[in-house]
Amino acid sequence: MDNINKKKEFIIKFIYFLIILGIIFFIFKYALPLLSPFIFAFLISMALKRPVDYISTKFKINRKIIGVIMLLFVYIFICIILIFFGTKIFQYIGGIFQKLPDIYTFNVEPALNIIIYKIQDIIPDIANFINLEDINKYIMNIVNLISLSAVDAITSIATKIPSFLVKFIFAIISSFLFTLDYYRFTGFVMRQFPERIQHIILNIKRNIFGTIFRLIKAYSILLTLTFIELSIGLIIFNIPNAILLAIVIAILDILPAIGVGGILIPWAVIELMKGNYNLAIGLIVIYAIITIIRYILEPKIVGNQIGLNPIVTIISMFLGAQLLGFLGIFILPIIVTIIKYLNDTGTIKVFK
Repeated sequence: MDNINKKKEFIIKFIYFLIILGIIFFIFKYALPLLSPFIFAFLISMALKRPVDYISTKFKINRKIIGVIMLLFVYIFICIILIFFGTKIFQYIGGIFQKLPDIYTFNVEPALNIIIYKIQDIIPDIANFINLEDINKYIMNIVNLISLSAVDAITSIATKIPSFLVKFIFAIISSFLFTLDYYRFTGFVMRQFPERIQHIILNIKRNIFGTIFRLIKAYSILLTLTFIELSIGLIIFNIPNAILLAIVIAILDILPAIGVGGILIPWAVIELMKGNYNLAIGLIVIYAIITIIRYILEPKIVGNQIGLNPIVTIISMFLGAQLLGFLGIFILPIIVTIIKYLNDTGTIKVFK
């Protein structure tokens, strides 16, 4: 009888856990994108709460006036960043992809021809199986396809700018409203829960912000290591502006679609076709070293910072990426950390 009760209890807990995971997945997959302007606005007002309260108390100025002034400064700064750097980045990337066919024609194709002619000198019969013109046409078609796809992608992003601006305007308006009535809004929301749940929510909030801070710290460590490895590697091979280039590539490493490999591998291929074999091999070696060190250290550093076992960390990062995309790499470890915290404090019992 005891065994049957234990099995029932296990099944109930398991189903409960699946329901919670399903609700979390639904929220992050569907609800958050719809409510993103308001969530962004609330996070901005929450981030400004302490400085606004401090300045208001220190200088005896109305809290709403300080809140409005600080929000104006924040949004002016954001607009300057988006307009200046966003425009420059899109122009730079678009220009590179538009020039890809010319780069191939005037740089890569001559180097490729030299390599193929050398192979033909060593193995004369290979000409019966490989047609140089067909290879060049095939590669040129791929380059044109990449160039057109990239330009189309940038154009597609540009067409979404009006939608983004609408969301951004709603976020701006909402952030002013949240800041002006922050305590009234949060007080109303908290009053809808029993006192015990209110304490849990406050503890979870503190845990979330602590975890986010530690995640930022962990990835700052990883990006610094990547920068150091890149700097040493590029300096060894006498690359001009090695330090500046290392900074740019390390920053791009944040983006999973690009990463270090998205820069170093194409660069190595181009150098190989140009006949710079030492540099091409060196770039591949740099990429291999960075990747190996990253895969070894990332779960350990991130896990240590947020208090998770490295195995649990890497599994949650992988599942997060599969379920929720790029942001899932950060979101799911945070969720797992919250579950662990609630379990450790005895609020819920998921595992022993």
